Amino acid sequence: MPSTNVTLQPSGEPLLYSMPNELILETMELLSPSDASNFALSSRRLFLVFKRNKESILITVLQRLPEINILLHIYTARKDESHMDLMLCPRIIDYSREDFTISLMELGSASQEFPSRRPLKVPKFTLAIQDIEQIWNMAKVIDWWVEKYPRLHWRDNSDDRRCLRGSEVVRVRKAVARWWLYAKYHHGNAFTRFSAFQPSTWTVDTRLHHIRLMPTSEINELWRLWRLVKETVSKDLCSSPEKVCHCKQGYSVELVPWGAGEGRRHAKIVKTYMKLDPEQLRYYLSHYANWKRSVTISSLSDIEPNFARDSETLSISLSKVLGERKIFRGVQSWADMPQFGILDEDRRSDLHKSKWLDDAWPDGRVPPLPDHVLTFPFDSSSIVARGDDGTETLFPF
Repeated sequence: MPSTNVTLQPSGEPLLYSMPNELILETMELLSPSDASNFALSSRRLFLVFKRNKESILITVLQRLPEINILLHIYTARKDESHMDLMLCPRIIDYSREDFTISLMELGSASQEFPSRRPLKVPKFTLAIQDIEQIWNMAKVIDWWVEKYPRLHWRDNSDDRRCLRGSEVVRVRKAVARWWLYAKYHHGNAFTRFSAFQPSTWTVDTRLHHIRLMPTSEINELWRLWRLVKETVSKDLCSSPEKVCHCKQGYSVELVPWGAGEGRRHAKIVKTYMKLDPEQLRYYLSHYANWKRSVTISSLSDIEPNFARDSETLSISLSKVLGERKIFRGVQSWADMPQFGILDEDRRSDLHKSKWLDDAWPDGRVPPLPDHVLTFPFDSSSIVARGDDGTETLFPF
């Protein structure tokens, strides 16, 4: 017996079957990567339409994503670019088949977002369908964070929870992609370029380079996301059910933060696990949320043998560059800095904000400093904090 939720034609077939393939194809191209994939899997006919037009659907959907240029940089990043003169340099990226070529990133648009610092040979990449599929899967990771964001933001106020508006979705997508780009170069083993020292204000540093390329508005948006990631790692990944609380109704399990009662150890553990990139953290939140500490640590140590070597540096880089922008513009107090949150409610009046929307330092370096800045002392060197993966045996160094 057919489901009552399916609208049928007089012939008894689902109404969907009367839609022309062209309309189905246009619908798929308007969806997010995850929604398009799920839609295609909902019936045999939709799957066949998707399969026949897969190339067109994937490229059309990806090209209109607000974070596509950042995803392309993540995908084409190379170890030999881990240098200030080469990192995030302009590039040409095409998708090519025997009969046609589609430009995914042109030199002009790449130069506007990541301009070159000196004459160099512009790298050119030609992608195949297998590459497009991998980028599609990366975009689906960002879809997951967009879907998850309201539950994380309104964790303690579920009555206020709502879906994200279109403008908010754009901010989440770009912020997650920026986090991923930073993690690719500075938090994982793939591009190991370990520095024993933290980023310092006004200095030449590849970690600050990533943040200086962004306008102040987007730095603030990434900062809001990063605070939410910290809370999520603390409560959902680095806390385990270790205490049974007896009460009148029976008993319940209390989640205990790893390192609780050991000074600031829990904060140190959280800053270590924040080195996971969006795809890795999605995996651990999906499969290891609030598991036993030993199980999670064992899984991670198999993948990242040197994971406890150091802590994340993105929070430091964000605070340093925001401090640079504040001093550079002669703002006296942090209270006078504009508010740019992910959600519309966290963005105050738009008056006098335009100058913060387009103030990126496009070559990733500090521009010539005004005279008043030169009177400020530079940062003293600080060592990057040693990491802590939460193992029972804590090394005191």
